[in-house]
Amino acid sequence: MTLAQTSRTHRQLGEALLARLSPARCLMTGGDETPWSSITFSGARHRFDIELQDDSGWIAAKALAGRLPEAEFDLRNDIVADITVVTLTRQPDRMTRLEIEALTVMAA
Repeated sequence: MTLAQTSRTHRQLGEALLARLSPARCLMTGGDETPWSSITFSGARHRFDIELQDDSGWIAAKALAGRLPEAEFDLRNDIVADITVVTLTRQPDRMTRLEIEALTVMAA
């Protein structure tokens, strides 16, 4: 599923994550969203797969991982309730792979 095939919230969150990795060269290589609800809230679970190149990508990914839990995102009618780096790996070719999962809920 590409960002173009997903909800506005998923696209906005993906774009915000890429912007926070700038100026590193990065590419969204995959991701998806799944509807989610509880008794009191509804929203979606999101997954983003990102690849970053060179040493600057590794540095940017580690910095993002360190500050992501406290990050705030402007998503109009949705709130990021939880966001975390699931995997952060550096390949022998100096490519960094980053997987991020988030939970968004609709704002009241």
